Formats: sequence, structure tokens, C-alpha cells
Amino acid sequence: MATIPITKRGAEKLKAELHELKT
Repeated sequence: MATIPITKRGAEKLKAELHELKT
């Protein structure tokens, strides 16, 4: 179940990076 928080954190970081790239 340690993969759940990791993926959640990774998704958040990915979203933030995508947002920065889009802007």
C-alpha cells in the first residue's frame, strides 16, 4: 500500500510540472 501515496505524490508533481509547462 506504499505505492498509493507514492503514485499520489508523483501525480501531483506531474500535474504541477505540466501546469508550469502549459503556462
